[in-house]
Amino acid sequence: MKIRTQLIAGLVTFALLLVIISGLVITTNQQAEHLVEQERIANSIALEVGELGYLSNDYILHREPPQAERWNAKFSSISDHIAGLSVDRPEQQAIVRNLEANLKNTGSVFDDIVSSPAQPGGTDIGLVRLSWSRMAVQNQGMVFDAGRLANLLRDQEDELSQARNLLIFALMGAFVALLLTSYFLFSRRTLKSIADLQEGARIIGSGNLDHAIPEKGDDEITELSRSFNLMTADLKGVTASKADLEREVASRKLAEENLVRANERLSRSEQDLLVKNDDLNALNEELTATQEELQQNLDELTRAEAKVQRLAQQRQIALDAARLGWWHYDPITKVASWDERYREIFGVTGYQSPNDEILATRMHPKDREGVWAKVEAALDPVDPQTYSAEYRINLPDGSMRWIEAHGIASFEGVGESRQATSFVGTVADITERKLAEEALRWLSQFPEKNPSPVLRVAADGALLYANAPAQDWLATLGWQADGPLPDQVHALAEDARRQHQAVESEICNPAGSTFWLSAVQPPGEDYVNLYGRNITERKQAEEERQQLLIQLENRTHELEEIAEKLQTANEELQTTNEEMEMANEELQTITEELALLNRELEEAHHEANLYLDIMTHDVRNANNVSSMYADLLVDLAEGDLKTYVGKLHDSIDRSTEILKNVDTIRRVQSESARLVPVDLDAAIREEIGNFPGASIRYEGWWSYVLADSLLPGIFTNLIGNAVKFGGPGVKIAIHVEERDGEVLVSVEDTGPGVPDEVKDKLFTRFERGMAKGKGEGLGLFIVRTLVTRYGGRVWIEDRVPGHPEEGAAFRFTLREPDRT
Repeated sequence: MKIRTQLIAGLVTFALLLVIISGLVITTNQQAEHLVEQERIANSIALEVGELGYLSNDYILHREPPQAERWNAKFSSISDHIAGLSVDRPEQQAIVRNLEANLKNTGSVFDDIVSSPAQPGGTDIGLVRLSWSRMAVQNQGMVFDAGRLANLLRDQEDELSQARNLLIFALMGAFVALLLTSYFLFSRRTLKSIADLQEGARIIGSGNLDHAIPEKGDDEITELSRSFNLMTADLKGVTASKADLEREVASRKLAEENLVRANERLSRSEQDLLVKNDDLNALNEELTATQEELQQNLDELTRAEAKVQRLAQQRQIALDAARLGWWHYDPITKVASWDERYREIFGVTGYQSPNDEILATRMHPKDREGVWAKVEAALDPVDPQTYSAEYRINLPDGSMRWIEAHGIASFEGVGESRQATSFVGTVADITERKLAEEALRWLSQFPEKNPSPVLRVAADGALLYANAPAQDWLATLGWQADGPLPDQVHALAEDARRQHQAVESEICNPAGSTFWLSAVQPPGEDYVNLYGRNITERKQAEEERQQLLIQLENRTHELEEIAEKLQTANEELQTTNEEMEMANEELQTITEELALLNRELEEAHHEANLYLDIMTHDVRNANNVSSMYADLLVDLAEGDLKTYVGKLHDSIDRSTEILKNVDTIRRVQSESARLVPVDLDAAIREEIGNFPGASIRYEGWWSYVLADSLLPGIFTNLIGNAVKFGGPGVKIAIHVEERDGEVLVSVEDTGPGVPDEVKDKLFTRFERGMAKGKGEGLGLFIVRTLVTRYGGRVWIEDRVPGHPEEGAAFRFTLREPDRT
């Protein structure tokens, strides 16, 4: 099998594997993107269901039409998101159906609440509890289903990622297998054949013309070995006598010695040039490394900025979900800033003010002293405290709001130089919660109607009274009827009796719920009343706020580190610019030295061309003598000998053609292009006359083109290729026409044609297309070189469009001389 065929087969196999695996990877990526979008919708549904619950509670408490409108708008948004879910697994589809059913039930429950008439004198507590319970059941079910659907989608996405990784590893394995197979075949066949060829060439070059190079297989190297053997036989046959051979050897030896000396001088020049190039490459590599390091710093900065942006987005999502406002106070510049929710809560128009004037002017006078004391404690560089406060503000419209604020400060420096540099935190409007607490205190007068625990404890610690919620709560702490009170409850009652004032405490039960209890001893009584309230959600919100404060502090430090890295990158860039200036000076010196070396190299090139002319002339004379003897042998030989003599004659012709092509290439590269008007018709007819046995049709076209004496070489190679590769009976047609201010020349043949995959690379040096064992791959390269020299273009088309097997059409353009 041909080496080129092996390479093409290997490349085609790898390309097919690459296309198949790439298609699977692309399909997997598309599925993964779809799953990510579905997961995002599921998470959005969970968040919006939580917001729907808040809106439901607002409407149940206040029964106002705008609240119902907001509830319906949020309900429609959730419905659209559920409709946008597109899942394919049965378990996921079942969850989507559950979401649709729960959403429908939620709408029905809310419609029932809306249709129920408002109670005179205020909202009925029993109806409120029932409505809250019904809505909570539906909302919790939807939140759970949405979260479970998001987890299932994330698991499916992980499965797709694993499948994609397996496909990538399969592609890498196929590529490695192809490389190993190609190397094994090349090492086993090609390298061994090349070694035999090199050894044979060395033996023949030493003067042993009886040596024959082994001919194994049917690849290109075997053909080359066969050509060497034929050439050796030709040289042996045409050697006239020993004296002539000795004179020829002496002459060639002298020429070789001169050529060796020229090559040595050229080699020394090349070595000096290589040293200079190595120095220049080292400078370029150092400069490239510096630029890459700078680019890495810039990329790292870009990634850090993107990370900060993502963290800011996540922070905003968390703040919106918790209904919190964000504020920042700079203790150095004395400037306070805040976000949109802070503006809504405080009723302000701007986004910042000096010295936090908004808070100072809006805060209730009775709360200022305590709040400012907590702020000073949070900014204390010696023993900073976490800022947490509840206070009242007076709005411009005369209304009052309760505010809950939390914050944390950042410090820099040590010892006496330590100072606060940043103070960030959150605020929340807790007016409704305070009103609810007031309502709870009012409800404490009616324990049986109070939904929160109410207890009365005697002086000896016995339980005198407990409403139903209190009994249920005590049971979660391990209390049994007629048994002693839990230790936490008993200790709180004792503290209130001993201190003669209200005492508050938080008590957690094993289930994880947290209750706030207030114990007070009525004046003149020996018992203690305890009032409880479930603050589990509030504690969770406080923990989330604390986590947000810690995240804010971490993000502030990250921004400071990014600023330091940017400053360092700028300093490195300045240093790099100075190094580049020094490198440019060294480059200028090296350029001057290269110019000197180029002049020396040019002189050596001229000398080498002289020796090449001498050798070409001698080999051409030897070929002429061999051709004459071959012509005599063709007439005298018979049978197989006549066949061998014909092959010898063809080999001599190929050798002469190679010498002619080499001489043409050398002239093109060494002679400057001086284009003059040349008779195109005469050049075509002259070359047609050199192929008397070919069937060539040319109708003639009188035109002059810009070219030189090498123009006939184009037609020599194009007509010669058509005759050589076209097979017996090939027909050739030459057409000339003017098109778009140029002369278009076409050389068409009825041969086997040129496949589409070969057309683009057929003009490359040593490329022989689909023809095996014919020519040296220089003809079309010379055609392209000459056409380009004359300012034209050359390409290949099918003689019959769409049917490459019916022959090829070689087309090229030439410029016309200026007729003015």
